[in-house]
Amino acid sequence: MCAYRAPTVKEIAAQMGSFEILQHVGAGSCGRAYLAKESAGPCAGAKWILKEVTLPSDRDVRHKVYREAQVQSKLHHPYICWLRNVRVEKMSSCMLLCTNFCKGGDLKDFLEKLREAGVYLQEPIVLTIMAQLLLAVDHAHSKGIVHRDIKTENVYIDDDVSRGAIQRVMLGDFGVSRTIEQTGQLSVVGTPLTMAPEVMHGEIYGKSCDIWSLGCLLVELCNRKPAFAANSMEELSMLVQLGEFTPLDKRYSRSLGLLAKAMLSVQPERRPTANQLLQTPVLAEYTIMALQNSKLPIDSDYASIVERVALKGTGPAQELHELDVAVEQSLKEQMDRFAPTMKAKLRAAADSKAAGVEKSRLGPTVGYTSVDAAPSSQVRA
Repeated sequence: MCAYRAPTVKEIAAQMGSFEILQHVGAGSCGRAYLAKESAGPCAGAKWILKEVTLPSDRDVRHKVYREAQVQSKLHHPYICWLRNVRVEKMSSCMLLCTNFCKGGDLKDFLEKLREAGVYLQEPIVLTIMAQLLLAVDHAHSKGIVHRDIKTENVYIDDDVSRGAIQRVMLGDFGVSRTIEQTGQLSVVGTPLTMAPEVMHGEIYGKSCDIWSLGCLLVELCNRKPAFAANSMEELSMLVQLGEFTPLDKRYSRSLGLLAKAMLSVQPERRPTANQLLQTPVLAEYTIMALQNSKLPIDSDYASIVERVALKGTGPAQELHELDVAVEQSLKEQMDRFAPTMKAKLRAAADSKAAGVEKSRLGPTVGYTSVDAAPSSQVRA
């Protein structure tokens, strides 16, 4: 009897369609990724990313991972990375995913380059990115899908960033890698820098956890560094419980700061929905532009935004004031609830540090090992 030989990635790719593997572009905690080109058919010449995901041995977990991949394949939206094809090689415990190739890389690498160059994003670009991501999340939530792992590594830029402009971003990686990591079959790489407090502490969570993560991303877009400036896991947990994120750089408007405060409300029920955020005064015009640029229909869910923009501020000023009051009240309640305990813990941590007790440092965030000059940062295996 001949011994079984696991098929190579090239062989699996050929079985998925007419794909030619161009090069290995990166590796993550769950597998490897390749840049591929479609060699035949109506899309000949189009480039795609093929992600080779190593599946855990647990059969139930495998089925769950496959189901989550199938869910993402049904999300058709201009600001969501489309999962075109999924193939499972049962004998080799390998799953291959075919998804969009975004030539601008991921948002994490882009922000790191901005920080190194001493450059900040202009507020209109920040709002453009946020409107597109909120539309993506609003669509997913309308289908009953929660992302659970929104962060800069999972946002891809569909533009040539060397030209200095971002016109379109796409949200990817809906749960597949996170499901594998949570099984304990693979070590969890990274830190929960964008994880909502209810998720961090193992409580029941819902769609609002994505709003928290987007709030963290908003702060990072403006400050070019994580929303919570912590030196240890313990300190991070306490800051998250208090909602004490780093304020936006002073170059950004008060309205944008209020938006971040609303999204980073510690109590999940106090966070606005994606749809509500899209209709806020600071985002309304950018929502319309995102809808128009993507040729999305302006249906009943977004019709009120058109009316709001047409009013040119007769109503938004009052709404902004109401948002301000609501956020400030929420923050006060949170401080009253958590401050005594958390401040005592922070004081104890400071005393320990002064006494020479070493605190555990935060590990690196999830990333990819670049293999060559290809845009490896835009993939997450």
